[in-house]
Amino acid sequence: MLTLPTRLPPGALLDQEGERLRPVLAEGGALWLSAGADWARVEDGRLTGWAARAGGRSAVPAAANTGGSTMTDWHGHPALSFAEGVNGGMTVPEAATDAETFTLALIYAAPAQPARTMLSLLIGPSDAANLLFLSHLDGVLTARDRSGGVAVELFFPDRTDRFRLVLLSWDAGRMTLRAGGRETQATGRLSGDKGPVDLFIGCRGARRGLGKTLGAGLIGDVIFWPGRALLSSDAEGDRAQLAALDSYARWTYGGSA
Repeated sequence: MLTLPTRLPPGALLDQEGERLRPVLAEGGALWLSAGADWARVEDGRLTGWAARAGGRSAVPAAANTGGSTMTDWHGHPALSFAEGVNGGMTVPEAATDAETFTLALIYAAPAQPARTMLSLLIGPSDAANLLFLSHLDGVLTARDRSGGVAVELFFPDRTDRFRLVLLSWDAGRMTLRAGGRETQATGRLSGDKGPVDLFIGCRGARRGLGKTLGAGLIGDVIFWPGRALLSSDAEGDRAQLAALDSYARWTYGGSA
């Protein structure tokens, strides 16, 4: 019999960290998509809907989705799985009314192949929308917009069988990217930021094609905070959001690589 001299955190024994995180995110106005049977709707092996764990919105298959995403289990954790070159993208239409300030968080793994495009925001009116995407390829984690107004890069291994946490913030002219205990920033302009925002997961919008941008990652959690730039804020409420997320990632996934 193994006896430990200290008490283990509850999240080490049961999946209680998620239930601790949920009200914190709800209070912060965040949308949280968390992989798992409680929130995924699967029909004939295809993911047809993904209900939010917090935030009251749901993700649905993107227009270009050909059934390439499934729910799977990786090292005991449920995850949304993508196949390289196959569009399995999900979308949350009108996830925000504007993109003047926001934060994105992603917990993912890429054990066999690079994840490539992981998250995208389609920003502004449909007839003149800008696209911001988060991608991981050739050891470089990149966030950039299609109009060329802003871009950040962070050197970071693009293959690992461990889940890791990535955060991206935009604060009306400054973009911050954090992963693996490191952070980088850039200033610029994000055109269309006053228009509506659609969130895409695992693809770059509703268009077909672009197969070379589609990778094979495993996504455990996606969180979107409209109106909050957590990585550039000293506000107590924003620090509390980050602390709760870090605790969840640490005790649920065993830390981040």
